Amino acid sequence: MDSTWYPSFSEPPTYPATIPILPNDQAAWLQPQPQSVDSIPLGSGQTKAKKFTAEDWETHEQEIRKLYDGSSLPSIVRLMKERHGLEATRKQYLNKLRKWGLNKNIQPHEMKFMIRKQQSRLLESGKPSAFRVRKRPVPPGKIIRYIRDHGIETSRDNDSNLDESTSPIATPGAISCYTPSATGPLTPHAAGSPRASLSPRLSFAKQGHPFQFSDPGPILSSSRLVAESPGDYHIQSSFPVSTAVLPGVSPSTVPDLDEVAFTGRSPAPVTIPSTPQVCTNDLWPDEVMGVIYDSDNAPSLESMRNKADELEGQGRYDAAEKIYRLVLQQKESLLGYEHPDTIACMAFLAYILYYQGKYKAAEQMERNTLRLSQKVLGFRHPNTLSSMDRLALILDRQGIFEAAEKKGQQVLELRVNLLRSEHPDTLRSMRTMALVLTEQERFFAGERMSSQALQLMQKVLGPDHLDTLVSMDDHAWVLGHLGRHTEAERIGRQALELRQKVLGYAHPRTLDSLQTVAMVLYYKGLHVETEDIWRENLELSKKANGPEHPITLSCMQNLATTIHAQRKFIEAEEMHKQVLELRQKVQGLEHPFTLKSMYSIASTLKDQNRFTEAEEMFKQVLELSQKVHGTEHPFTLDCISCLSSVQAVLQLSEIGQTI
Repeated sequence: MDSTWYPSFSEPPTYPATIPILPNDQAAWLQPQPQSVDSIPLGSGQTKAKKFTAEDWETHEQEIRKLYDGSSLPSIVRLMKERHGLEATRKQYLNKLRKWGLNKNIQPHEMKFMIRKQQSRLLESGKPSAFRVRKRPVPPGKIIRYIRDHGIETSRDNDSNLDESTSPIATPGAISCYTPSATGPLTPHAAGSPRASLSPRLSFAKQGHPFQFSDPGPILSSSRLVAESPGDYHIQSSFPVSTAVLPGVSPSTVPDLDEVAFTGRSPAPVTIPSTPQVCTNDLWPDEVMGVIYDSDNAPSLESMRNKADELEGQGRYDAAEKIYRLVLQQKESLLGYEHPDTIACMAFLAYILYYQGKYKAAEQMERNTLRLSQKVLGFRHPNTLSSMDRLALILDRQGIFEAAEKKGQQVLELRVNLLRSEHPDTLRSMRTMALVLTEQERFFAGERMSSQALQLMQKVLGPDHLDTLVSMDDHAWVLGHLGRHTEAERIGRQALELRQKVLGYAHPRTLDSLQTVAMVLYYKGLHVETEDIWRENLELSKKANGPEHPITLSCMQNLATTIHAQRKFIEAEEMHKQVLELRQKVQGLEHPFTLKSMYSIASTLKDQNRFTEAEEMFKQVLELSQKVHGTEHPFTLDCISCLSSVQAVLQLSEIGQTI
């Protein structure tokens, strides 16, 4: 869901200090809301709390445990009152939950201990670490989020209460540490929109941001607005539970569309230290089912969510999707389609579909999410704006640039008015707009927007914040297209170094930065080094994702482009034709990246002096580009230029033969 955010459903909310509360024209979602069952403070009335016997609680203990795994406490109170007449106060519930050992929240000192333990084991034995707190697995993304939220120096906190010998969390009953089983390679994220090179003949593709979708913006649960990354703020909210069923198809049954319009930037270049394992999508019984089912054999929605989050962090998106579909079905059944928790789950599923390159399915799911957010939360609610921002990026990935730009501009204007220009969400929208402009080859406008977003993020969030690193990577990419290679390499390497420090060398976000550096090396003429990097990435992607995944196709495209630059035209032509065949099958004949593959083949034919064949291919590309992009688009103009040069050569050849 870096763009990617890793939302958590169980972290305590904090109120945003930077959102202005305006007395007259304040946002609709900040206006006082009618109190619902969920929003009325429990136990605040004058009636004395009724005493329940131990037998009363024991009768309903298993049901409360099950509900607590997947719902907020106010929802549990309401449901138990409606179903069984159990009119207990919030305090009574909290006392019982504490007695039963149910505490979802990880305390700060516990998180700091796990970070220290993780780093200590890595330095001493080189082993990775996984944790359980009170027998609940801790998703790796939650630890990463904590580091992001509190700065990378948190892991080196020297506070004496973090010492293992004295820390209260060192007791085995609270925290358990173990070495996770091998899960295959980290799969690079789904590819983003096409990136055109400076050369009029070559197309060079780069992998996109994490949902970032560039950074997709926060996805928020019903009991809190949960941010995707540091800088996102948490706002306590209270919305009535709705059990209304929407007419038509359930959101959880959105089909797994394989005939989607893939687009993408290829995965970042990285040297793999060992032979990558084939990443399967099967869920191992000992690893997954033991987590999904608790000791009483009852399904745990929280455990399922945690496991899906863990699988997503490993790049195993298909397996994560299967679990999230189950979670969404349970949410729909338990809470209804219009409950904010259900809507948040839909947004997560759209995010997983996006990372698999299933953009049509992701678009359908995100449109459902947006429609429900507008209805339930309001048009100016942060969740609604985040959904609009993500939809703009999904449209951009499919080459629907005009709609993407319109949607992105709308979100940016709303966020500037509601949150002001330096709010992290506003900066994220600026980055989205920079991405959309760049992918339309409006590089100067994209550079201005990207530079402004980066400067503000460094000021507001700090230079080590992961959102800042995403913006650094984006800015380096734009600078590379503008020919400012020295500056692009400096910024790209700086982002790479910081990501290696914060996330590790093999994290997908780190690979994205490596990819940017490889692009700069390509533009500087270091083609042999670039070719070696892309060959490794292509083999990795084939094993991890399959031959038709957008990441694989982008790897092939980048490799063929690099081979072409070394004047190995026959090999480049063969590979470009393979890419074109697969893209026509997967993306369709009129997709922007399909056109770029045709363009690359025509350029290869031209460089082999096969001008008649090149002319025919350029004519086809030009006709399609005028239809898809319009007559004034830079890609269309490049096609006209190349076609004219080929036709000029053919005319000179005819004149020479006549003479």
